[in-house]
Amino acid sequence: MTAEAFPRAFTGLADAAALEALAAMGPPVVVQTLGAAGARAFVAGQHLEVPAFAVPVVDTTGAGDTFHGAFLL
Repeated sequence: MTAEAFPRAFTGLADAAALEALAAMGPPVVVQTLGAAGARAFVAGQHLEVPAFAVPVVDTTGAGDTFHGAFLL
């Protein structure tokens, strides 16, 4: 699971190609969080994009940690 800017910064590639390059390094699932835009993933040779839920935001503290925990569950 990576933050939005990491795949491009690490691989020098954009979006889908960056996720594929990260997956080629070994992890079976690569997920890129996109904040209010949702998340994208590369798993089992497939690209997936999931929009974020529209919710009233009071405080974003812990939002990433909560997402990561829920994803792992």
